Amino acid sequence: VDVSGYGNSADGRLEFLDDLYGLLTISQSVIFVRNASEAEEVRGTLAECGYTCAIIHDDTEGIRRDATLESYRNNEIAVLIATDALKREDIDNG
Repeated sequence: VDVSGYGNSADGRLEFLDDLYGLLTISQSVIFVRNASEAEEVRGTLAECGYTCAIIHDDTEGIRRDATLESYRNNEIAVLIATDALKREDIDNG
């Protein structure tokens, strides 16, 4: 994939994600972002494209966080968008 035409702006990164997901068959993925507002922007873009998405960030409360992780583990969510609040062991099934 030639990424040179996308630039480093938020719009360019979102366009790249949209194009990448259109090219590949991806059953599940985790996308790390810098902050909650960026997570919302990515979620909105991918949801418009038909992907089931959820967000975990520092302000996500315990019960909601656990429910989101459980949904991801049960393949109910295709794209989990997270800040550095998510740890590898949160999503590691093995």
